[in-house]
Amino acid sequence: DWSSDVCSSDLILATVAAALPAQWALQTPSTAPPPRRAGAAAFDPISNRVIIYGGLITSPAQSINEMWAYNGSGDWSQVTATGASPRWGHQMVTDTTLNRLVTFGGRSPTINSLADDTLVWSGTAWQTVATTNAPSPRFLHGMAYDAFRNRVVVFGGRDGFAPNNETWEFDGSDWTQIATPNAPAPREEMGMVFDTSLNRVVLFGGCDESTQTVYGDTWSYDGVDWTEVTPSNSPSPRFRGTMVYDSDRSRTVYFGGFDGTSTFNDVLEYSGGEWTVVPPAGAVPPNTTEGYAGYDPTRGVLVLYGGFGPTFSDETCEFTGNNDGVFSLYGQACDLVNGTP
Repeated sequence: DWSSDVCSSDLILATVAAALPAQWALQTPSTAPPPRRAGAAAFDPISNRVIIYGGLITSPAQSINEMWAYNGSGDWSQVTATGASPRWGHQMVTDTTLNRLVTFGGRSPTINSLADDTLVWSGTAWQTVATTNAPSPRFLHGMAYDAFRNRVVVFGGRDGFAPNNETWEFDGSDWTQIATPNAPAPREEMGMVFDTSLNRVVLFGGCDESTQTVYGDTWSYDGVDWTEVTPSNSPSPRFRGTMVYDSDRSRTVYFGGFDGTSTFNDVLEYSGGEWTVVPPAGAVPPNTTEGYAGYDPTRGVLVLYGGFGPTFSDETCEFTGNNDGVFSLYGQACDLVNGTP
């Protein structure tokens, strides 16, 4: 809060800030999806709910085509979804321009087959977009919606034999491969979101299963090129974690992950130049890989469901970050010809 008092020629300004600690809260919904992992989640702007789609279940071991919605008051409800094929290892993003969900690829329609289809959801059914071009069939890729340029961006992924480092963009009707001067190394199972405060896609981590390489690097993409960011503090290399963009606090939030040997249950936040470890209070989720994570901007919380750790999970957890301020890039820098910005 700001308050001012003018006395003679003096102006006195006082500021007061309250820093609330980050907090995990285990929810106890009356209904919930059965345990699952490796599906996709996104926020549906039409119904104002976090939606999850597809994934793997353990008994019997199979991929599924179920959709569920979380209303934020403790209940999940199954969504009747025509046109939804069984799918896992895919990604799903919110097209905030057209108010719809977009998904691409993954293992579909069987547990081992690969897909290159593009589908959109506007609240009633999945519609396949008949594109002229498309990325090759793949799964475990990165995917984000660039709200500044109105493009879905796909990076990397695995075709069943090895990962790639291709960059593709979907403009709502067709796909175009972008030949960038620089790019992250080929990888899969990375975290990837769009940061609206930076107008950049942010990518972190991932792995190359074919070479047993685990990455801990951070990159940004502006629609023309990828740039590696070199924070003074970076998370340890990892993959299979969950990553969302907190639009209320203007920062990327990454939870958990796996480095090939150990799992993590820490929360890391990125606000444009540095990563920060956030020591959260509350009931930290025990299942820290391959979860379903979506950010609910109407309530300012990260919703995490399911995943894998000790077991397949059916837990619903919510994460509320602290409200410390951050500095972040805004707009464009000065012309370098006339001096350093």
